[in-house]
Amino acid sequence: MPVSGGHASGPAVVIVSLLFTVLAVIASALRLYTRIVIGRNGGYDDAFITIATFLSVGLTVCTCLEIRYGDGQHEWTISPAEAERSLQALYASIIIYNLALFACKASILLQYLRIFPQREFRIACFALMGFTLVYSNWTFWSQVFFCKPIAAYWDFDLMADGKCFDRGLVWFMNAGINIVSDIAVAALPLPMLKQLRIQRRPKIALMVVFGLGGFTCIVSILRLESIYAASHSPKDISYNSSLAALWSSLEWVLSNPPTSTTFNRSVANQSRGGVESTQASSAPPSPPSKPSSPASFPKFSPPTTAPPSPPPAPPAASTIPRTKPPPSAPNPTEMPTAPA
Repeated sequence: MPVSGGHASGPAVVIVSLLFTVLAVIASALRLYTRIVIGRNGGYDDAFITIATFLSVGLTVCTCLEIRYGDGQHEWTISPAEAERSLQALYASIIIYNLALFACKASILLQYLRIFPQREFRIACFALMGFTLVYSNWTFWSQVFFCKPIAAYWDFDLMADGKCFDRGLVWFMNAGINIVSDIAVAALPLPMLKQLRIQRRPKIALMVVFGLGGFTCIVSILRLESIYAASHSPKDISYNSSLAALWSSLEWVLSNPPTSTTFNRSVANQSRGGVESTQASSAPPSPPSKPSSPASFPKFSPPTTAPPSPPPAPPAASTIPRTKPPPSAPNPTEMPTAPA
C-alpha cells in the first residue's frame, strides 16, 4: 500500500476498510449468537456492541464516499462539487466514528463489570466509563457544531464568512484524549487477570486477548500521525487525509475482537469462577452469627447420676417340703438285744 506522509491510495483504503468491517460484523454476529442463542445470557454490553457494529458499517460507507469523491487525490484534480461532497462525507464520518468508539468502549467496560465482581475494580470501571461518556459528548457535539453555520464545514461559499474551530487543535486534542482512554481501558483488567485461579491455558488466553487492546493504542498513535499530516497541508488536504480515514476504520475494528470472539460462555464462566474462588480464599472468616433469641440455644442441665441399685437379695429358701429318708434296713449280723 503506497503511503507517503498522510496519503494512502484510494483503492487500498476501500479494500482494507471493507475487509476489516466484514470481519468485525462476523465477529459481532458470533458473539451475539454465543451469548443470546447458546448461553441465553445477553446483556447491555451486547446491545452496545451491536450499535457499534451498525455504526462501523456507516463509517465504512462514509469512507468509501470520501474516496469516491476525491479523497486521496490532489485537490487540483477534482472538481469543487466533488470536493464539497467529500467534505460532507468527512463531516458525517467523524460524527459516526466518535459514536462508534464510545459504544465500543462502553461495551468493553460493561463486559468487565460482568466478569469481575470486586468492589474496587467496579468503582474504577464506573469512573472510567464516566470519563469516556464526558469525553465522547465533547467529541460528538464539537464536531456537530464545528462551524457556524454548520454548512460552512463543506460549503466553499460559506467558508469565508463562517467561523470554525481550529481543525488541527481540535483533532489533536481529541486524538490525544482518545489514546489515553484506550490505554486505560486496555490496562484496567490486567491486574485482575493475574488473580484468577483457573487453568494455565485459559488464563494465558485471556491475558493475550485483553492485551490485544495494545494494538488499538498503536493504531490510535498512527492515526494521530496521519492527522498531523492532514492538518499541516491545507492546500492539499484531500491528498493527505486518506490515511487518517483508513486508521479511523481500523481503530474500531481492532478494538472489537476482544469483546466479540473470545468471551464465549465457557471462558466467561471459568473467569467468574476463578474470581469467586479468589474472593472466597482472601475473605476473612466471618464471625459466628448471633442467635436471634436466647431460646434458640438448648438449656444446659448438669448430668444427673442415677442412684446405685441395691445389691441383689439372697436367694430365698426353698419352700419344697423335705421328705424324711427311708428307715435304714436292719443289719443281719447285729443280734437284737433283749430288754433288760
